[in-house]
Amino acid sequence: MGLNRTNYVQYETYETWLLYQEFCSIPGNIMDIDTRPGTILSTEMMHGIMNTAYKLAGYEGIDTLH
Repeated sequence: MGLNRTNYVQYETYETWLLYQEFCSIPGNIMDIDTRPGTILSTEMMHGIMNTAYKLAGYEGIDTLH
């Protein structure tokens, strides 16, 4: 027996994956997500990442949308 390790990032839910897709398409996004293989991105994590990415891209008030 051992740990179940994967070579790719996993998403907690379909909503998490959709948030990641939106993150990738933010105009002017200067942020990148560098995760280790086997990492599970949660929806809560993506909300924080999205809010930061939008603010860095010059959008204000986005945190009320996500």
